Amino acid sequence: MAGVKTLAISETTIELHDDGLTVTVLPDGSRVEARPQGNPTYAARAAALGYGADVARMSREHEIGHSLLAEWLGLPESPTLRGVASGAHWPHWPEEEAAVLALAAFSNAAGVSLEDVARDRRPYTEDLDHPTIAEPDDV
Repeated sequence: MAGVKTLAISETTIELHDDGLTVTVLPDGSRVEARPQGNPTYAARAAALGYGADVARMSREHEIGHSLLAEWLGLPESPTLRGVASGAHWPHWPEEEAAVLALAAFSNAAGVSLEDVARDRRPYTEDLDHPTIAEPDDV
């Protein structure tokens, strides 16, 4: 697709469109769309999380954060995004949302882009004696 970058995180795909649209495609093909909001509350949140005035980056990395956290916890998808896609909100969505916001604040404080983390991460392999990070040729 022209104007679209794609990230694969666990069993989820995230489409990053040049126009600011971020589409999370869950393992069953369900799609959750997100766009940056143009209101003062959204702008204040971006500033508080360390994005400055870049609400587009905050929106994109927020969606990426849901999928990264799910992968790190061994889940095939974000339960919160599954709830959004199905219309049946996960009862623990506030905890996931808080974790995603905290991850965003921490990554910005550390100077780390969550988009870069998602793109550059390597899957883990483990042998019983020596856990290692897999090299790209090993995957």
